[in-house]
Amino acid sequence: MTERYYYIRDDITTSPNGKGRPIITFCLIKDGTGNIGRGIAICSDQDQPCKKVGRGIAKTRALYALSSAKNGCKVFGGSFYKAAYNPKVTEFELKLLGYSEDQIDEAKEMLRIMTGGKDENSLNNNLSDSANGICITDNR
Repeated sequence: MTERYYYIRDDITTSPNGKGRPIITFCLIKDGTGNIGRGIAICSDQDQPCKKVGRGIAKTRALYALSSAKNGCKVFGGSFYKAAYNPKVTEFELKLLGYSEDQIDEAKEMLRIMTGGKDENSLNNNLSDSANGICITDNR
């Protein structure tokens, strides 16, 4: 199994460590058969963000998605599930999970075919990473 985490952090200018606090934690788990589970943990305004707690919640949700082959409840205006089974992944997430550039290019080509050959900008919107505010880490 491959397990990876990434974060959306709050304002770094107000953070004591200068990195920003992890207010949203994402966990991606790819099992041995290629299925992917994505779990999301979101801090409320009343929470004190804690990396360990966020990882635990996100991992539990990703494992739930994999073990049940189901999605959990929707968040972000219905754009994401807190627990998602084989979600539509971004290029950024594919890279995190260790896919090669050739495999990513093949996925883009399949998406282009499935969407009727939409232009490159449309494809990039579907396969783009949210570079601003995201911190990449491995499972150490």
